[in-house]
Amino acid sequence: MRLMIALVVWVGAVVGAVAVSDAVSHSIHNRPASAGGFTFTPSGGSSSSSSGGSSSSGGGGSPAPDPSSIKSTDRVSLFRAANLSKALAKARAALGAGARLDNFALYPGYLSMTAVKGGGEVQFYIDAYGQVQRTASPGSPGSTPLFRLSAVSASVPAALAHRISTAGHLPASALHYVVVLVDPISGHGLTWLVYPVQGNRVEYFKASGANGPLFEYRANSSTGLQLVSG
Repeated sequence: MRLMIALVVWVGAVVGAVAVSDAVSHSIHNRPASAGGFTFTPSGGSSSSSSGGSSSSGGGGSPAPDPSSIKSTDRVSLFRAANLSKALAKARAALGAGARLDNFALYPGYLSMTAVKGGGEVQFYIDAYGQVQRTASPGSPGSTPLFRLSAVSASVPAALAHRISTAGHLPASALHYVVVLVDPISGHGLTWLVYPVQGNRVEYFKASGANGPLFEYRANSSTGLQLVSG
């Protein structure tokens, strides 16, 4: 009987991990190799690497440092609540606080999200230096569950980084990026996935928010998500 219960729990954990992996792959599309898929011009502004649609760019003056080089613990990192709060304020001003999002990917140096508006999508990008890119394009997220920008709290990444460094025993400096999406298991509420840089013992951490239970999915795991204790 105990063996049967253990088997059911193991299968559920594996299925849950697969669902999360599939949802993330669809949510962030192709993981950006540099600053959110955008290239930076010598003027310090930015230009979209994709064609079509309408776009606008912020910045100017001397070139800003490459935002993809910013680490999670740097002073300008968007993992810090105060910095992320400013970036989210600009996103709300550009998209509306009630904007419905298809995906949301946060790196220490930049934030990239896609909002569904009318019959198309708006790709919004802002880096830690305040450079903004907004590109409209036709398209639809299909069956991907949407969530409101207003539901994303600026304090969560910093809180999770602290919990990961204390209870998860992985330093905040080892964290690479965060993905926010609708919980792929329940279909409601938000899930926060925190990915360390490659080569760590943990592939990703999962939580429903700053204070929700924290789980970890270890690299090459066959047992699925495990509750982080301590």
